[in-house]
Amino acid sequence: MLKAYELLGFAKVNEVDEEKARAIAESIKENGWQGAPILTYGNCLVTGSHRLRAIEILYDEDFSLDFECAYDVMDVLKEKGISEEELWESVDNLSTIFEGTWVEEYADEIEEW
Repeated sequence: MLKAYELLGFAKVNEVDEEKARAIAESIKENGWQGAPILTYGNCLVTGSHRLRAIEILYDEDFSLDFECAYDVMDVLKEKGISEEELWESVDNLSTIFEGTWVEEYADEIEEW
C-alpha cells in the first residue's frame, strides 16, 4: 500500500469537481480513509482524481498524510498477463482488467468499473 504523501505530484486522470474533492477531504479528516484504495500503475494514477485532489487539499492544510490509501496494481496485472497498453485501453471499463482479483470487491465504489 502507498501512503497519501507518496501520491503528491501524480497527474490526475480526469477533471475534478472541487466541491466534491473538498467534501472528501472533510470526510478524511473526520473519519480517516474509507473505502476503495486509489489505484496506481507505477507513478501514474488509474483511479482517484477526486481523492487525490482531497489529499492535496489536506496537504495544503498541513494535515498528516501518513495514512495508507493507494495500491500499485502492477503486480496484479502481471499475474493476469495484462500489459500496460491493455490497462490504458481499458481504463474506462476496469472490470475487463480486474475481474476476479481483489480489486473487484470495490467494484461498487469505482466509477470506472
